[in-house]
Amino acid sequence: MRVIVSEKIGFCQGVENAVRGTCEALKTYESVQVSGQIVHNHLICSELVEMGLKVHPDNVLPQPLTEDSVALIRAHGIDLESENELKKRFPRVLDFTCPIVSSVFQLAERLDRQGYIVVVLGKKQHPEIRALVSRINRHFLVEDLKDLDQVIGELKKDEKKVALISQTTTDTEKFGQTQAFLEKELGKRIKVFDTICRFTKERESAARHLAHEADLVIVVGAPNSSNTMKLVNIVKNAGTCAILVEDSQDLSNLTLPETVGLISGTSASTEQVQKILDNIEKVARR
Repeated sequence: MRVIVSEKIGFCQGVENAVRGTCEALKTYESVQVSGQIVHNHLICSELVEMGLKVHPDNVLPQPLTEDSVALIRAHGIDLESENELKKRFPRVLDFTCPIVSSVFQLAERLDRQGYIVVVLGKKQHPEIRALVSRINRHFLVEDLKDLDQVIGELKKDEKKVALISQTTTDTEKFGQTQAFLEKELGKRIKVFDTICRFTKERESAARHLAHEADLVIVVGAPNSSNTMKLVNIVKNAGTCAILVEDSQDLSNLTLPETVGLISGTSASTEQVQKILDNIEKVARR
């Protein structure tokens, strides 16, 4: 059996910053709290909880427990109202929003001030999108291409300028299809901003390559990680079998084919990938 390990594995810069920053905060402050997972990685989040991190549900804002309490903002960001409320409650708020995500928030706010109707391509319930749309006024959220007909109907009711942006982990092909449709319908009225993260684009390309080289592609990451699930779908859409693996134990009952590809989402650590690779080799020796 041959294992092809993609060069594109491990944390992206935004996830690395959030995890490292959280670890430093836990060493520095008496009480550290966050609303929602700091990153979409159950294993890492469990380790941080063991270190002392208090995690609240997405819709619950923490309260200071001591004078030395600190609140964290997750890598995906939080809605503007919650962010402002945290800054009122806590003497210290550490913002670990991914810099690329923050730049998209700033772009959306600027477009909103300039009078654009902002079309946002993304998942309604994803924390990044909830945080983004809370910062702008007139906007339309597109989750699926089938939503576009209704959105176009609304956009054609006036002549205001329109801008297209997206969740940073949106599939590039889906973004391209959305762009083509809107440009066809709106012509020069629409301005397009490709806000997809370059790190996730690199993973997409690597996943497509693996899909043509391997009989099975194992994608390492969490099921609630948007960029990770995108890789699974890319491989499947290329006609190759793909499975999502979060923990090395997930491989215990798996029968492996002749050639296996291995890649990870941007919120899976290199250590996590290495453990799974070690387990693949054990399975192959059975």
